[in-house]
Amino acid sequence: MMFNHKIQNISNSSPYLKSYETQLFRKGSTVYTKGEKINFIYIILNGEIESFLEKNKTLNSNLILKKGSSLGLMDFILNRNYSKTMLAKKNLSFSTG
Repeated sequence: MMFNHKIQNISNSSPYLKSYETQLFRKGSTVYTKGEKINFIYIILNGEIESFLEKNKTLNSNLILKKGSSLGLMDFILNRNYSKTMLAKKNLSFSTG
């Protein structure tokens, strides 16, 4: 299959994309916090996640993401640590790479 071959070639070019796996997070769990070194790019398979920005030492809700949304992609492209804190709004399953 040509498509699988292309995915394999892409995944071999970056340590972030070498393995694909599913991760589960319970409602209220922290997926990652602002400033952490980027470990994964996440794709939401099921559930919802809420992003938070810190202002005056308080976390403020910024955005809610649902199935099909990606997390960490811009941080990866810009070669920086995670720029937001992400908390599971509902039970979540992700595909990570």
